[in-house]
Amino acid sequence: MSRWLASLFVLSLGCSSDPASKHVFTTSLSYKGGFGGLAAGDELCNTAGVASNLGGAFKAWLSDSTADAIDRIDDVGPWLRTDGEVAFNNKTNLKTLPIVVLNLDENGAAVSGEPYVFTGTGIGGVKGATNCSDWTTSAPTDSGTSGQFYSNDPQFWTGAGTHGCDMAAHLYCVEQ
Repeated sequence: MSRWLASLFVLSLGCSSDPASKHVFTTSLSYKGGFGGLAAGDELCNTAGVASNLGGAFKAWLSDSTADAIDRIDDVGPWLRTDGEVAFNNKTNLKTLPIVVLNLDENGAAVSGEPYVFTGTGIGGVKGATNCSDWTTSAPTDSGTSGQFYSNDPQFWTGAGTHGCDMAAHLYCVEQ
């Protein structure tokens, strides 16, 4: 089979023909804002990735008062949703908007429940206005910048507004 036909066959299955491609997903579970900080968010993503046999290491698309989400992500794209659709071509693309909505979880299923995703991150991948006290509080008087997994708008996918820290929201996970 020619290389071109092999690539076409792989793409028709919804898979990437590029072995360097990485995954991006929205967690099937949601968490209150006091999940424990950036490293704890990364661990939640890694746990979801391992449970779904995705392999690799993941970082949560999160900012806090000292770190911008974009600076936490290695430039190792493209990133694919779990159905094989390209979501981001490269790190520069992460600063803008996803090519497709990020509505699939680590298992390839449509994310259900509230559409909110804690990010602490605004347009361009930089810190948003709030972050549940660096992701350490679930107090009802605090909030975290959040996105909406059904949006591929440059603002709304990552920084649509704020979400109460006492309310659960999903996380975006980006393979490294």
